[in-house]
Formats: sequence, structure tokens, C-alpha cells
Amino acid sequence: MTTSSDLGRVLGIDPYILDNLNEKISERIGRSDVLQGFIDKNRSMIQKTLDVLDPTHTPAARNSTKEDIAARETAHRLCQ
Repeated sequence: MTTSSDLGRVLGIDPYILDNLNEKISERIGRSDVLQGFIDKNRSMIQKTLDVLDPTHTPAARNSTKEDIAARETAHRLCQ
């Protein structure tokens, strides 16, 4: 997905509107990819907050948890 479609989905806004907004902001301040910068900064802040609240909330821990859940679901299905 593109930046505008990701952000549009979260905000409930048509990605076309966000593309136009990004272009106008870029023209006005002379920088490109303003929305992508916003998204990157936001993700970084969220990750830092989650790391402080729960140090196990890392990509490796999430993947391990997903694997554990999948294994338990498989074992449960086999036992039925």
C-alpha cells in the first residue's frame, strides 16, 4: 500500500485527498514526502512507547507469540 492509502484507511479519508494535501504541503514548504515523514515519526514514537511499557513487545516477540498461537490452535484441532 502507498502512504496515502495507509493513512487514508486509518483516518477514513480518500487517499486522493491526501495525495493532493501532500503535494500542496510539499510545494509550500519545499520538502517532499511530508506524509511519509509523519508516518515514520509516528511509528517510531509508538514503538518507543511500547518498548517502555512492555519490553517484550518487539517484532521477534510478536512473531514468537504468533507461532505459539498457531501451534496451540493446530494441537487443539488435532485433539478434537
